[in-house]
Amino acid sequence: MVIERNPAGLILSAGFSSRMKDFKPLMKIGGKTPLEILIDHLRIAGVQEIFVVVGYNAEILTDYLSDKNVHVVENKNFEQGMFTSIQCGVRAASDAGHDCFLMTPVDIPLVPPYIMKAVMNRFYNVAPQNGKAPFVVPCYEGKKGHPLLIPAEYTEEILASGGENGLKSVTSRYEDRFIRVDTHCRGIILDMDTQEAYRELSDYYSEAKYPDEEQCFKIIERMETPGHVVKHCQAVTDTAVAITEALNASGCHFSVPLVRAAGLLHDVLRVRKAHWEAGAKCAMDYGYPEVADIIMDHMHYVPTLPVHEIDEKDIICLSDKLRQEDKLVTLEDRLAPVKIRWADNPEALGIIEHKINAAGAVLHYIEGVTGRDVYEMLREHDEHKQEEEPQGYRRRVILIRHGETQRHKEKIFLGQTDVPLNEEGKDQCTIVGIEMQHFDVDTDVVYCSDLRRARESAKIIAGIMGDRYHVQPVPEFREMNLGGWDGKYISEVREKYPEEYAKRGRDLIRFKIDETAENFEELRDRVVPKFNEILESTEGDIVIVSHSGVLLVLKCEITGRSLEQIRRMKFRRGTYEFLEVGEEYLQRHQIAIPD
Repeated sequence: MVIERNPAGLILSAGFSSRMKDFKPLMKIGGKTPLEILIDHLRIAGVQEIFVVVGYNAEILTDYLSDKNVHVVENKNFEQGMFTSIQCGVRAASDAGHDCFLMTPVDIPLVPPYIMKAVMNRFYNVAPQNGKAPFVVPCYEGKKGHPLLIPAEYTEEILASGGENGLKSVTSRYEDRFIRVDTHCRGIILDMDTQEAYRELSDYYSEAKYPDEEQCFKIIERMETPGHVVKHCQAVTDTAVAITEALNASGCHFSVPLVRAAGLLHDVLRVRKAHWEAGAKCAMDYGYPEVADIIMDHMHYVPTLPVHEIDEKDIICLSDKLRQEDKLVTLEDRLAPVKIRWADNPEALGIIEHKINAAGAVLHYIEGVTGRDVYEMLREHDEHKQEEEPQGYRRRVILIRHGETQRHKEKIFLGQTDVPLNEEGKDQCTIVGIEMQHFDVDTDVVYCSDLRRARESAKIIAGIMGDRYHVQPVPEFREMNLGGWDGKYISEVREKYPEEYAKRGRDLIRFKIDETAENFEELRDRVVPKFNEILESTEGDIVIVSHSGVLLVLKCEITGRSLEQIRRMKFRRGTYEFLEVGEEYLQRHQIAIPD
């Protein structure tokens, strides 16, 4: 069931700023005022209606906010303290029909949009406690921060309170109804009450302008970016940082932190449709607009010719074109699969040629500034990195999910029901096959499920990869047997078997629909022994085209995760992922390590 959301943003900006000895709402932090930052972040978080409570210098702020599309609420009693501003804001937002208020003082402006989203998600996804909706507050190292989410149902109580202890005169009665959202974001507790605090906050803003490497990998983990995409992002980052450092050593002043962050996150959501838009939105949610700008443009950006100057975006876009996954390639080689895909479209080919020429112009500009051959510099970098990598048994496993299938009137439970690919699915497999040509796949066998959608996918992919590759169906790689629910509409099952459907949701890994069906544990016991048999009896890469359940089971097994983590994992149709089997896996499965 979709829950209708109607939150309001509530910014308290009525105080004297007496301890600051300056007017806090209009001071600058990185070129923006605290009001601008908070309004922008609330909008990015999906809060459209924003109420700003003003008092001291009300005319100045009302004029300043006139083009910000917010509701200005004047507190005539602001001299009596912040609680009166809370009451003014809550009254205005409640009268407008909002169901909750995301409240923060103007002097705590560095709350990123993703924190605001997390707070709202917890509110809307949690049932009322003892008949009353919960307050929600983000915390940093145990300390409550902002924004505080106030449910609208407490409006009358807040308005009736004398406010002897501020808002605590109300919230202290409901400590058992507080939900605390733990975060790693110090920005939720940083205020600017004094000049010293303002300097600390400004320093934090400058340092937190771009995510560091650790933060980037946390985002990558949360977004469940596939391993081979992470490798590509790391390779692009290494390339871009090496180029940036060479340019800076020649007198330029490019931002290495921006380049590193944009490189690591540029393909963070590559398995999504319009991944550049999804990735840019993700970066904006985390409060990194400059990183988001590069992510948004990296797929379609073309510099103006002739190239007289470049910026960090040019460096990332060039570095992305110089890496086929993690392999260093020429610009011509990198765009070769795109040329194949659009071979029958002269207009598209013209655009591709223009992109190659423009990227080449950026490359020559860099070589002119640094006095170095870019390819030679990057080859040296790769050789040095290879020397540092640990040696030992490693075997590449390429997991590919079949393409989109023939659609039904509505969603069905699709297990071993045999359905063909549709045209979109065939196109997805064609793209996968073209991309596989550039991975030096070391095998001549493409294993697949014996169900039609997987066989068709494998044949398309293998046919494009080259004549040496042949398809070998493997019954053990069939999708999970869903018993009596297989092929049935999900809505029909939910209506006819509500208790069983709910039980499946609670225990997805072990639930069996009936005695003819399988659960994830039984699926693992069918799939993994066959995979190990292939592992022991062959050499080189292992390519498997199969289904979501089979591939997720294999991914858990190869990476050492428990099956319970499948709940949080996805494997989209027409996508692939590279994994590696190492000595630890062989030891765990008592397989002899090859000499």
